[in-house]
Amino acid sequence: MVDPGTQAPAAGTRRERVQLGDQAAEVRTFLDTGLKTRRESAASAGGDQRQQVWYPPVSEEHPCAHSQSGRERFFDPEEIIVSKTDPNGRITYVNDVFIRVSGYAEEEVLGQPHSFIRHAGMPRAIFQLLWDELGNGKEVFAYVVNLSENGDHYWGFAHVTPTFGANGEVRGYHSNRRVPEPRPLAAIQSLYRSMLE
Repeated sequence: MVDPGTQAPAAGTRRERVQLGDQAAEVRTFLDTGLKTRRESAASAGGDQRQQVWYPPVSEEHPCAHSQSGRERFFDPEEIIVSKTDPNGRITYVNDVFIRVSGYAEEEVLGQPHSFIRHAGMPRAIFQLLWDELGNGKEVFAYVVNLSENGDHYWGFAHVTPTFGANGEVRGYHSNRRVPEPRPLAAIQSLYRSMLE
């Protein structure tokens, strides 16, 4: 999810901000590529998004290789991880896939800031970009890596939208995470790794 767990967008380090400025177009291209790839895959499969997915092994160059357990968790291509938050980013709802993949019980996550599952492999500058988009009332598509209760990590292709009230005020955020396509994910992992160096 787009980590609405912080009350205000995290600006990241100065180096991350500079790199984000240099790479914002590249990030947006990767985000657009992932959405396009998913749509093309669904269309070629007659609307069925289930497909064989290859996952690269965690290597020394993987952005998650040196943090927490180093093990990756997976969920099925037809599954969706769902979470909802209030306007301050505190979790108000999670589905059973979120519970299973994250390893947390529902009562452990409700009321927590969504940022508590943020993995160290996610550059803070990416959240700044995502918050900027959400702040303009736009939906966001992004590759995210989250942290499980036992230190494992899991990647998702997130679609995050603000939830608006009757008067146009933001009442919260809704995030759906799907299994990411391997080719754009590999590019994103390389980009995130370079932003963390």
